[in-house]
Amino acid sequence: MPSLKKIVVQDFRNIEFQDLSFSPNVNCISGNNGEGKTNLLDAIYYLSMTKSAFPAPDRYNFRYGTAGFTLGGVYAMENGLESRFSLKVADEGKKLVRDDKPISRMAEHIGTLPVVMVSPGDGALVSESGEERRRLSNAILSQMDPEYLSAVQSRDGRSHIGLENVRERLKRLSGGELRIDSAPGRGSTVTILLPKGK
Repeated sequence: MPSLKKIVVQDFRNIEFQDLSFSPNVNCISGNNGEGKTNLLDAIYYLSMTKSAFPAPDRYNFRYGTAGFTLGGVYAMENGLESRFSLKVADEGKKLVRDDKPISRMAEHIGTLPVVMVSPGDGALVSESGEERRRLSNAILSQMDPEYLSAVQSRDGRSHIGLENVRERLKRLSGGELRIDSAPGRGSTVTILLPKGK
């Protein structure tokens, strides 16, 4: 799986400019409230998925007073080589580049840099209806299967692919498994199991 070695963030939310290198092991991000920890994590997510993990138009991610933002990352890829990715977002649209070659369709990039982001606001995954669980399952499977991504996108941005379909797709694609344990008054537990190396 690709591993992020370095990220450069410019004019993304409250981050004017940040150039960070990461350990191949464990990385800790700390700081006071409002200093940009979640924004940094969302920048990493954005570079992987070409959109924010949070439901807001792209322009809401521009730092105040700017006309866009730029994200760049260096990744150690599975083949042992490094790849450089950059994403420029402005009112005119998005421009994504990998190793100096433009990527014309954002959907072609989804799954190249797998990512899952779960935040404190995602408590609905275990305490609410199945819609949030389907959203997470769709996000994961969309990175593994372009056909699945197309099916999710064709539903006007809504995720109404049934959990049985998600279970079968996960099993077929990766040998993985989706487990859901739910009981009234107790909430739900969703477990996504992927074989090692997936």
